[in-house]
Amino acid sequence: MTENPSLTVLPSPKTVVMYSKSQCVQCDAMKRAIAKTDVLVNELDATTAENRQLCIDLGYMQAPVTVVYQNGEITDSWSGFNPNKVNELKNDPLVVRVPTGGHELAA
Repeated sequence: MTENPSLTVLPSPKTVVMYSKSQCVQCDAMKRAIAKTDVLVNELDATTAENRQLCIDLGYMQAPVTVVYQNGEITDSWSGFNPNKVNELKNDPLVVRVPTGGHELAA
């Protein structure tokens, strides 16, 4: 069987999850920064036992914790408000975008 050289395998998209909690100044700052982009971010509660343990396992004790996944694997993560990382996400062509029509954090 011969391979078709005209077929190109595209890299998998990256998904972004932010583990946040209420009454968190840095979480709110991160949400505001993301809202200015077209990056789709799934927001999850950092205070549930399972999510809290994931953040601890990643070495983080401060919310928000933002995790980038590709092919089911973590490719990047950070804690706190980090505008440089928001810009990286904004400029990464593989990051999933908000459908046309407005930005909203997915819950």
